[in-house]
Formats: sequence, C-alpha cells, structure tokens
Amino acid sequence: MIKAQQAQDDKTKENQEPQKIIADGLCQPGSLNSWIDLFVRCTVTNGDAQIRQTAVCLMEDVVRVIDYKTLQLNIMKITGPLIRIFGETIPAEVKQAVLSCLLVLLEQGGVLLKPFIAPLQSTFLKALKDSTKGIRENGIECLCKLALMIPKPQALISDFLNEVNNNENEDIRTAALTAIHKILSIIKTKMPQDNIIPLTQNLALVLKKCSENEREPGAYALGCACASISDMDQLSKALKQHIMTAEPASWYSRHAQALAMYAFLNSTEVSTIVSFASQLIPAISAHVADDKTQIKLVGIQCYGVIIKRIPSTEPQHFQIMQSILPHTIEALQSTPPETKPNTLKLLKSLAKSAPNVAQNNLNKVVPLVFACVKDKNIQIKLSAERCLIHLLQLNQGKSNVLTNYLDNCNDAEINKSLGDYVKRVLSRLKQDS
Repeated sequence: MIKAQQAQDDKTKENQEPQKIIADGLCQPGSLNSWIDLFVRCTVTNGDAQIRQTAVCLMEDVVRVIDYKTLQLNIMKITGPLIRIFGETIPAEVKQAVLSCLLVLLEQGGVLLKPFIAPLQSTFLKALKDSTKGIRENGIECLCKLALMIPKPQALISDFLNEVNNNENEDIRTAALTAIHKILSIIKTKMPQDNIIPLTQNLALVLKKCSENEREPGAYALGCACASISDMDQLSKALKQHIMTAEPASWYSRHAQALAMYAFLNSTEVSTIVSFASQLIPAISAHVADDKTQIKLVGIQCYGVIIKRIPSTEPQHFQIMQSILPHTIEALQSTPPETKPNTLKLLKSLAKSAPNVAQNNLNKVVPLVFACVKDKNIQIKLSAERCLIHLLQLNQGKSNVLTNYLDNCNDAEINKSLGDYVKRVLSRLKQDS
C-alpha cells in the first residue's frame, strides 16, 4: 500500500511543471543595468562572433531567472540589440543563439513584445529562408509563438504560401509548409473562414507537384487547414475534394491523402470526428488495405488517433469502435511483417478503450494474435503478448474471460496451449503494459 502511494506521488511529481527559479538579486531595481550595458557592448559594438554568442547565451540565462516585472522594465533594451545583430552578416551559431534567446523572451514576455511584432516577424521570416536547417527550424518555432500575438495571422500564412509557390529552393519550400502546418495547428479557427477555403485549394495543388520531402509537411498543412473549417457543409466538401477522393492513381497521392487525414484527425474537434465517422472510417480502411507499407502504417495511425481521442462517454463510442475492429482484423490477417507490431498495438488500444467490443469478437481475434506470439520477429511477439493481456483482461485480474473463452473454443490446440502460455508467460508480464 505504501509503495503504491509512493509510486502515485512520484507520478504526480513527474506530471507537474517545474517551478521557475527566480534570482532575487537580479530583480532589484537597477540591478540589470550593468548586465544590459555589457550585453549591448558585446553584441552591437563588438564584432567578434565568439563574444557575441557568449553574450547572447548569457542574456538568455538571465531572462530565464528574472521575474515578470523586471522583464517588463528591460525587455525593450534586450530585444532591440538581438533584432539588430540578426540583420547583420553573422555566423550560423550566433544566429541560433539569437533565435534561442528571442524564443525565451516570447515565452516569458508574451504580450510585452507587441511593439516588436513587425521587426520580429521580419527576423523570423529571414530565419526561415536561411541555408542552415537548424536556423530554419528555430525560426519556425519562434513564428509559432509570435502567431498567437498577430491580429491577422492570414497575412503570415500568405507569406509562407508565396514562398512555397515561388521559391526555387526545396528546403525553404519545405520549411514554409512546415510553418503553415504548425501555425494552423496553434491558431485553429482564429484564421478567417474566407481565407481557409482558398488555402486548402492552394495546398491541394501544391501536393500534386511537390517533392518527396515536401509531401509530409504539405499534407499535414492541408489536414490542419481542413480542420480549421467551421462550416460543416464546407468541411464535408473539402474532405471529399482533397482527403477522401476515390482511389488516386499514384501511390504518392494516396500517401499524401493518408498523411492529411492523420493531421486532420489530430487537429479537429472530437465532435467533428464523431459526426463524420461514417465517412472517415471507410476512407481510412482503404489506406490500411493499401499495398504500400508507408500508406498502410499511416492508416493504422489514423485509427489509433480515433481510438485515443473519442472518450468512452461518447454515445457513439461503441458503434465507432465496432466499425473499426473488422478492418483491424483484416489488416492483421494480410499485413506484412513491417506493420504487424503497429496493427497489434492498435488492437491493444481498441481492447483497452472498448473492452466490450473486444469481448464480443474474441473468437475471431485471439487465434490471430496468439499465432503472432509464435513469430520469430521479437517485436511482433512482444506486441502480441501485450495485446493478449488486454484482450483477455488479465491486467484486471478477470480470469473468467480466459476461462469463458477456453470453454467455448473449438480449437483443441489453442485450448491447450493458450491456457499454458498464460500461466507460464503472460501472468509474469507487467499487467499495465
């Protein structure tokens, strides 16, 4: 009992956000003046890259340990020099240090940086076009924070779309598509509906001619754009046009649709998934049944999102889970070794989320899963064992589920070997796995 309580306390501590450490000495009136003077001399006046980088990193550490009031009094003195030196010709490591410091300022200061929105936007867009991958990624992260403060995010999205359509550099186009995806996932319905429909159409056109590297961020952007449509009729039309079209000819078009579906399911409201479940599930089943492993894997992930996001309290929960199970069984029967562990994990998730659905179909599912236990592939074997634990509800100590199944099992070999395997192996595994 004591150990269980201690484990629960440890878990609670892990979930708690770490408290911010405040350096009281740096929060006294005027105590930052000498730090800022040194910072300005080392960044703006001094041209040495190593000194600039060290000064910026030091200022980032200072920002992390001062309180909000102190930051409010000094934020303009810190931000101005950072924006100024980023516009100069400086090495990549200094640029990354500047972006890292600006990100911390955005996180700690938030609305205090509103007077700097325009120059910050210009700075981060410049980072997005940089030749160094790390700088592009840092620029996107900063833009995501800034997007929450921008009154008209559609203008920012439009700038990214122009880069996608007009820039000849594939890396920059990929970064721009990634930025669209991440910003849409943050602002969601804040984007005006008059801008969303044309955006989905533009992104769909981009996906038809994009490179392999652009496909994933482009598809994710399209999925998030569809999730931002609030009108159900418009959404239904967009899904049918761009995500659920009947059997695209090329496998990369099918892959793009599967990826867009995955992003849509992660971004949209649960109520929307429930409303469109009768259309979404057949579309996903086509991905799961696809002959390309990449598409099949994404389809399995899509079902996983539905199982995870729809709560058991939802009135249609049982019906939706019941409609997913036959496709999961079919996938387990026909899936290649590369996707079997994922399919077994999907089935385990379904058994945990909807035990009644699993119990009604044990005669179909258990023989397939038990056959995977004998597989030489260790990932398949381990995934099958965990799946059986939840199918038979061994994790809940319900031995009657196994007993009832064995009593009604017509396969003498399974009847004998399964009971023995549960005693020898499954009963010794962690039941919460």
